[in-house]
Amino acid sequence: MELFYFTSCKIPQASLMAAQTCVSNLLQTEAGNTACLLVVGEHLLPFEPAFSVVLLFVTSHGLGLIAELMKLPSLMGMLFAGVLLRNIPGDPVRGLPEEWSSAIRVAGLSIIFIRSGLELDWRSFRRVGLVALRLTLCPGVTEAVVVGLVSLGLFGMPIFMGLTLGFILAAVSPAVVVNGMFALQKAGLGTDKGIPSLVVAAASLDDVVAITGYSLFIGLAVPSGGLGWNIAQGPLNLVFGVVGGACGGLLLSATALWRKRWQRSFAIFVAGQLLMAFFVRFHFKGAGAMASLVMGLVAMIAWEAGWPRPLSVGPSTHFAHEAEADMAVIWQLFGQPMLFSVIGTALDFRLLAPTTVPLAIAAVAIGVAVRLPIAGSVVWGANLNVKERLFVALAWLPKATVQAALASSPLDAVYSTMMSNPEWMTECRNEGSRFRGDPGFEEFCRYDDWGQDILTTAVFSIILTAPIGLLIISTLGPRWLTQDKRKQEEEASKREATEEQSRAEEEAEGHAAGDSGAWAQMKRMESNLLSVEMKLRVLEDASQLLKGDPESVFEFKDRFQDAVTALRRQIARMEFESTPATFETAGQFFRVQDMEDYWAETNHPLSAARSRIARHSAPLQRDAPVNGSRV
Repeated sequence: MELFYFTSCKIPQASLMAAQTCVSNLLQTEAGNTACLLVVGEHLLPFEPAFSVVLLFVTSHGLGLIAELMKLPSLMGMLFAGVLLRNIPGDPVRGLPEEWSSAIRVAGLSIIFIRSGLELDWRSFRRVGLVALRLTLCPGVTEAVVVGLVSLGLFGMPIFMGLTLGFILAAVSPAVVVNGMFALQKAGLGTDKGIPSLVVAAASLDDVVAITGYSLFIGLAVPSGGLGWNIAQGPLNLVFGVVGGACGGLLLSATALWRKRWQRSFAIFVAGQLLMAFFVRFHFKGAGAMASLVMGLVAMIAWEAGWPRPLSVGPSTHFAHEAEADMAVIWQLFGQPMLFSVIGTALDFRLLAPTTVPLAIAAVAIGVAVRLPIAGSVVWGANLNVKERLFVALAWLPKATVQAALASSPLDAVYSTMMSNPEWMTECRNEGSRFRGDPGFEEFCRYDDWGQDILTTAVFSIILTAPIGLLIISTLGPRWLTQDKRKQEEEASKREATEEQSRAEEEAEGHAAGDSGAWAQMKRMESNLLSVEMKLRVLEDASQLLKGDPESVFEFKDRFQDAVTALRRQIARMEFESTPATFETAGQFFRVQDMEDYWAETNHPLSAARSRIARHSAPLQRDAPVNGSRV
């Protein structure tokens, strides 16, 4: 906390008031720090655990903001915060215990897969069909197998440890890919051929493939018993995760117990953390991640179906979106900065062998070199040209969230199952260690090296692919994807409306000098209403688009139409209450069939409106120029 004592006090000016302000800020900060010390205790002192957590939290948010200003993913800045703090002289986060780091990583892993389950777009995946299935399975599985085989030669690790690394690297980052595809879809790029929907649908299931492969091989990768138990651990991770997640999802489906939004969000967060902690306690970390994902998926399906009937308040498609939005807030404020910064602190260059980083980069490059051609070739049948296929392949490049969540999992498994003495962690690189003769020490050191290799490779996969992937999606998307006709017509309509508004403003300015005040007022009103008309057109176009997909978003159609109606009526009320007009002109402009019924519905004094219109109709007709312009 001492690092922040002087951030609230700028260099004092040459005045007594500035000096007093500086002293006041210092005293207030010192008082707050003292209060925290009294409550938390010595953990908040410099280089202690709580101090390290606060320092990581603040630094990761600051560097994440800087990364965004540099047009990079914020997670890059957060990851760099941990790497920087760990490797600068003095190592200010050296007081962070391994138990705290593991707990932070476990909590972040649970949040990631809860969100993956809640936002799994299985309807879109079903609509897209076999192309999305091939894009989900083929590139990731191929990359995992190739990286697993290459790791035998690069790192000398066993095949199952290599396959574990392969499936950690196999997942794409939803944080980069999905957000980039939504931006392209909003711009109407590639939507004629469904390219954004294809990539989003495949990415929504890509995490499932990665965590399934990871869960199958992590039990075989780190020995924790006899051969039979090691073989059984992979399938058990998968079975326990599915069963535990299904039970948690069924409990959350009883919305009669969780009627309010905050109750559902709180329940799913706590349930995910409990499932994760339970399985980690019994050395089934893969089962914990799978349980979080399955729980979110089962809860989402049950909420949409309103099942089970006796314990549900009824079907709703909003519950899953609301819970996912709340999980996103927790992730952005706490989960993401803490997870990526803690993963960054695990990368200590002082402990790495000189060859580790080049070998890690080589493993990532080989995996990507295999992945991209496979991703481009499996989209046959989607009617894509060469550039569009190449774009889909390159969009399948970014890695971030899953790699950060699982990077240290093999190393954690090594520590929890093979480390008989906590002092072994720092003695493996000591050739003259007194533990060299202890049973199991040499084997632990080998697996510790392989765990460090996996961690380093996963971190460098984020550093190398996340910014490049974001740059590719944002730069090549507008160049290589064609804009659909509906979006082109919408933009043309906007341009016409803008030009029409400009002409109306010019005419209003021209008549302001010579025409009557009533006509100038009417032209200014028309200019403002034209601006509103543009917004109404956008709303109507959105409503028509939503009508075309009733299976997933039909419930939003009425909301859009109600919004359009309310906006039209509000404008009509403003126009009649503040400016002169006639029922006929307003009805023509707003396309309202019976304005008298409208005024009756709104309890407007009809006689007053009629007298007001009559009072202004004569000067309007007398001063109106005969040029065919619309009023």
